[in-house]
Amino acid sequence: MTAMRHVPPIFTLTILAVLSSTATAAGPETLENPLLRVTVDPQAGTLGVLDKVSGQQWFSAHARKPGDAPRFRNLSRLPGADAAVRFEADFGATDGRPNTLQVTLRLPPEAGDLLVEADMADRDTRIKPFAFLDPLVTDSAENALVVADYSNGHIYPANTKKPVRSHFATSRMDMPWIGVCDLARGTGYLVLIETSDDGAVTCPSHTAAGRDFAAPQVQWGPSQDKFAYARKLLYHFAPRGGYVALAKRYRAYACEQGLLVPLSEKVKKNPNLPRLFGAPDVWGDASLRFAREAKAAGVDKMLIHGRPSPADMKAVNELGYLTSEYDNYTDVLPIEPTRGIDSSHDRIPESVVLKADGQRMTAWLTFDKKQQYMKRCPALWGETAKQVVPKLLAEHPYLGRFVDVTTAEDLYECYDPLHPLTRGQKRQCGVELLAFMRSQGLVVGGEHGIWWGVPQQDYIEGMMSGGYYSWPAGHLLRPKTKADQFDGPWGNKYGAFETYEQWGIGHASRLPLWELVFHDCVVSTWYWGDASDFLLAAAPEITPKKDACNILYGTIPLLWASREGSWHTARDVFLRTYRNTCKLHEVIAGAELLSHEWLTEDRAVQRTRFSDGTEATVNFGAQPHAVTVAGNSYLLPQNGFAVKGPKIEQSLVLDGRRAVTTIRTADYFFSDAQGVDLSMRRDGSERVSVQLGAGETPVLLPLASFVPGWDGTSTRLYQLNDKGERTRLVASQPRDGGLAVGPFAQPAMIEALCGSKTHLPDLVAEAADLSATPERTKQGQPLNVAASVRNVGNASADNVEVVCYVDEVRPDRKLAGQGVSLAAGTTQVVRFAVDTAGLDGSRELIVAIDPDAKVKELCAANNIARRTVDITADYTRWPHRRKLVVEAGPMDRDGQPVVVPADLAGADPASVRVVSSDSPGGMPTPVPAQLDVVEGKPAELCLLFEGKTPSGASRRFTVLWADRPADGKPGLVLAPRAGLWHSESATITAETYRVRLEDGALVDLAARHGDQADTAFLSKLIISSSHTGWTDEPGTVGRCEVLAAGPARVVIAVRKALKDEVVYEKTYTFYSRRFDVQTSVNKYAGTLSRAYYVQTGQYVDNGGLRAVVDGRGDGEGVIGKNRKPLWYAVYADRWAHACVGLSTFHGITYWDAGGNWGGIGLDTSDRQGVRMSYVIHPGAKDAEFAETDYRQLADPPKARWE
Repeated sequence: MTAMRHVPPIFTLTILAVLSSTATAAGPETLENPLLRVTVDPQAGTLGVLDKVSGQQWFSAHARKPGDAPRFRNLSRLPGADAAVRFEADFGATDGRPNTLQVTLRLPPEAGDLLVEADMADRDTRIKPFAFLDPLVTDSAENALVVADYSNGHIYPANTKKPVRSHFATSRMDMPWIGVCDLARGTGYLVLIETSDDGAVTCPSHTAAGRDFAAPQVQWGPSQDKFAYARKLLYHFAPRGGYVALAKRYRAYACEQGLLVPLSEKVKKNPNLPRLFGAPDVWGDASLRFAREAKAAGVDKMLIHGRPSPADMKAVNELGYLTSEYDNYTDVLPIEPTRGIDSSHDRIPESVVLKADGQRMTAWLTFDKKQQYMKRCPALWGETAKQVVPKLLAEHPYLGRFVDVTTAEDLYECYDPLHPLTRGQKRQCGVELLAFMRSQGLVVGGEHGIWWGVPQQDYIEGMMSGGYYSWPAGHLLRPKTKADQFDGPWGNKYGAFETYEQWGIGHASRLPLWELVFHDCVVSTWYWGDASDFLLAAAPEITPKKDACNILYGTIPLLWASREGSWHTARDVFLRTYRNTCKLHEVIAGAELLSHEWLTEDRAVQRTRFSDGTEATVNFGAQPHAVTVAGNSYLLPQNGFAVKGPKIEQSLVLDGRRAVTTIRTADYFFSDAQGVDLSMRRDGSERVSVQLGAGETPVLLPLASFVPGWDGTSTRLYQLNDKGERTRLVASQPRDGGLAVGPFAQPAMIEALCGSKTHLPDLVAEAADLSATPERTKQGQPLNVAASVRNVGNASADNVEVVCYVDEVRPDRKLAGQGVSLAAGTTQVVRFAVDTAGLDGSRELIVAIDPDAKVKELCAANNIARRTVDITADYTRWPHRRKLVVEAGPMDRDGQPVVVPADLAGADPASVRVVSSDSPGGMPTPVPAQLDVVEGKPAELCLLFEGKTPSGASRRFTVLWADRPADGKPGLVLAPRAGLWHSESATITAETYRVRLEDGALVDLAARHGDQADTAFLSKLIISSSHTGWTDEPGTVGRCEVLAAGPARVVIAVRKALKDEVVYEKTYTFYSRRFDVQTSVNKYAGTLSRAYYVQTGQYVDNGGLRAVVDGRGDGEGVIGKNRKPLWYAVYADRWAHACVGLSTFHGITYWDAGGNWGGIGLDTSDRQGVRMSYVIHPGAKDAEFAETDYRQLADPPKARWE
């Protein structure tokens, strides 16, 4: 810390000349100013301090016996304005030689400070760690230690023989001070270690004045084996104010050292920083889809970590969110072939820290102990970052950067002659790395906080957490119950959950020491493995307690949007945490935390005050407690709160027996007083965004009271979809000065408009008003279509086109159209006569108003009405036909697809139909089929072998087609309706499953039961490797093309560039009960299709290996055991699937740990044409289905032309 200190007169410490150790002992000396009297007894080697304001006395815990040699030698006074003395003393020994120090004590004229400096005559003297001055104690029985020990702050009992913690490395103390408080009197002192790079604080227990007392004693350590530099302490004695006064003394010191850089100053240099204020810190999903869903759900601000495509990232930024990414320059792996040095790879061992014992320093170890990272020397951090970050920012428009480890780890030395470092130099390397990130215009975050990082950091993960985890938080392994026990990869055992409850999250042991110093300088949140929602399975009551802590401290939450996170498992919790904590932080982010106090003896009720006038009171206790805030009385339940400030008022209080939450700011309102969640956001004077929870009774929207001057007569309410788009007009009724809406069976998002915002038409077509006659139509018979078109807007619409389409809204599917004009509030019936000569089978009639969007209106999503009609085909119209025989072969068949080469010369693919020749009564029965013609490949006919066909049997079909029409001419019939692929949502909805294509990968695989799909059981299927990403597939999609989409299958081709110049091409082929994946890759890329799960399932493979997929294991005896895998299966009661290898594979990857369950995939060294099939079932009791699936795919039905 020496390099940080600018030496004002009040803190000037004299470097002493060498004193003679043979001088006779002097008597006690006294230093005095108006606040303190300090007595130095050289014979006893003690200090005595009288706080003259409070009368409190502090004294050294140890004293020499009478007659012993003086402990402090050559005690003498020093000249000058400050009262000062100096003496010589021995403090321990190194290699049998005493550690002789010259010590100066100085008392400034008008301060409650005692300055201490220790030096050696020869600073090159070799030393080992040694204890310095004895700890100071007092005669009180209610003393406590206060320290920010890898936490916002803890308060530990001091009157004890067994202190909770008794050792702190000064180089890793979040703030380099520790305090002692007399809780009965409100007095106390701090020991500020000004030179904190090489040392420690121990808190041994002593017996003093008849009491046990654990008090802090500083130890000095070597710098590169030497004493190296003068060591400095500052004692401050507070006559009142306890730990708050001590924290404020350090704040003043930090300001003098240039450490106190408020957010208000940082904003001037980075206009994106306000995006952080009131933003939850979110990990687990950085996709544009998630960002849009969150925005639509009312999450106004968000800090999102991850790497979507550059275009998607730009769109996320445009939503007002703050995009950031994990980065780590400390933990490295060897450079891999074709790769250079980057943030996580370097030359090993050359670039690794060399320890004093000649060994290279290890770093992170994965939970399976299979991958040991090494510690890159900090001297190389800065240059590496300069090679990585500018190149990244040239491609991806990040607004932030999260730098892991740098501010979380301790200081250490490097003895490599090519990059040697002292601890102090290592600290400076951290400052320079963070400063470089800031120079790139980024909002800078980091893991855990430390004093020297504050000027360069904007947010810190971990400061709200208190440690004492009973689970592997760093490895992101979630406990399922409080009783879960874990062994760490380093052989460590995690403690009991009760210890975490007491010291990690216990309200009686926590203090906001960090926030009292740095709240207005840097934004704090939880550690990612101790996130706000991390313990929902094991201890759901912890989440609202953490919310209450955020409110009390004025900080932000950390939440997970991964499949295990609350966004998916408990979205109401995610949104509750967001609104209860973030609206407050948004208005007080830049305010100083002035005070913290306990309002009850059990410390359950606590209060904080901020410099802007905001006051927050929280009740952590199990019993309700009445409080008064700003003159108003509140009855707070457990984790209830009452907050009042100039810009916000919010509370969680008891109303009778029910807890009611209310939040009010100038542009935001939330209340659940009506029994459902109601939130409203104001956007000017004519627009309000509303979020409503599900309920059974109507909800009153108090728009007029929320927005002064709101025009109720012109109000229009529209329901929104997940993208924030208007979908339909919401009916409302005036009531009690507001508008009553609902109820809604599912949470609803509504946009309220009035005044000029509603001066547009709103044209509506509804399915209930769409008719088609006759009901049974034969091909070629006219079809009469009628539709009602309404204008429910506040303006007329003139000459609007209304069009009737079939199956899809696109020009080649247009059947008829006409123009209409509608005044506001009117309805008109439009009629069409549809020629069915080119139509057959099940068709969807679509009536669309203004399909080309020429009319600006309030809502366009309600412009379409749909109705399904069945048109009996006249197969005599088809000029060509050919017989096809399909043989079941040696096993029973049930609904398998059949693919056969089809040389149908000159055929129009749209005209191809297949009918069963074996239908009862001889009536031709259409079979789902399609002819796929892909450039460069032979044409293929795909049909479904519908129904059950016994082994040995054969089925006969007739294939019909017409010739390809001349250019510009219509074909005989339109292509059949494609029911599997939904382009607007990039979703496949098949008979037994639903899956979505996102960023080139398959996600959200769910089993279907009838017409409904369950929640997803599989979160993603991705390429997985150390260099492309184990659990995510960040990259850029160069191609995503639908090659075929019909009633029997969908074929989609994807090309995607990943990290490390890996490029893959995948072809997904989707059938009614399965989908096939074929992969080619330009270089080794690990597991080519790895499945991650979000529900518990049973694993079985063809080798008989079994495991439980639940995120609780690792390799579980599966990984690498089956050397000839044919299939594996994972199943549960409501879902099941088999993965069948269609190529040759040599092993199975399996890693079921952390937030990404399963991690299962078939492994091969092949890089071209690797094929596998996923067969989906609606649940299973055992894995017999998988063997059947394998046999069906290994020996499919055979087709032959006749």
